Amino acid sequence: MRKILFVNSDAAKPQCAIYQAGLIYSDALRLCESFDLTYYEASNGKAEYLPDPTGYDAVIFNYQHVSMSIMPPEYFSYCRVAIGFLYEARLKPELSPMHFGDQTCGQLFDIIMSPDPTLKSCQRIWGAPRVVPRFPDHRSNNNPVWIGTFGFPSPWKALDDVVRMMNDEYPEAIFRLNFAPASHQDGTGLREMMTEITNDLRRIARPGIEIRFTQNYMDRDLLIRWLAQNDLNVFMANEQRGIETGGALLASTDLAIAARQPIMVSPTLEARHIGRCAESSLKMAIESTRGYVESLYNEWSPQNFAARVDELVRERLQ
Repeated sequence: MRKILFVNSDAAKPQCAIYQAGLIYSDALRLCESFDLTYYEASNGKAEYLPDPTGYDAVIFNYQHVSMSIMPPEYFSYCRVAIGFLYEARLKPELSPMHFGDQTCGQLFDIIMSPDPTLKSCQRIWGAPRVVPRFPDHRSNNNPVWIGTFGFPSPWKALDDVVRMMNDEYPEAIFRLNFAPASHQDGTGLREMMTEITNDLRRIARPGIEIRFTQNYMDRDLLIRWLAQNDLNVFMANEQRGIETGGALLASTDLAIAARQPIMVSPTLEARHIGRCAESSLKMAIESTRGYVESLYNEWSPQNFAARVDELVRERLQ
């Protein structure tokens, strides 16, 4: 039986999407039958405090150049096989940046694994399904309608477009936004930014359209429950986001799929894996995407992810 080490990012920064993804995907990897998995969280950047990688057939790094900047560069070369699990899932994952030097992840790792259902696998680049957490059904049906979004309030988010559609489609509706600071962010600066954004949205909204902004950090289960309270979860963005991030997939939708409520996205590169959720109106998204979201919930299970990784390991990991 092969032995594989999974190295996650720093547990001292739990409000980090990369770290949280490491928890979800390492749990799924424990279901694999082709190897035994050992889990480790990097909290010290000195090689002598890290597990000896030569005791494993391969080491999987939950890698992103900022979140894993704590890792000493020489450690990667000690691994028999270094596998980069790149949760960002860029269009060309091998071109993802490293945290040292001028090279890319395609030069750092022997194998790259990307949770991108649209990616075609080859010997050194493995495409795998997403993992959507399993969660009980807590879906709500509200009157007036509740529309929600969460994540990081980047300038790419088309929040004003959502409010304009609400103005056009509903006499009354509630737009819920929750943007909690990540571990590496200044909460004060985020509050000031979101106060300005919320005020702008309220100026756009006509009477009957209510804007509710919160900044609460929620653990995974609480966030999925919050998403399940919405009649529609929206993740609108302009095309510039995909251009500037190398086509990194929209990851926020994973937890929205776990909530199993309808989803609406923009027809952009970042949403290529859930393109059928790109509808032209809020009402159409509510009517047409519920069954599609349910099918994604069933397809992107931890078990299906583990089965795909088992196939790749048996075929391509010598």
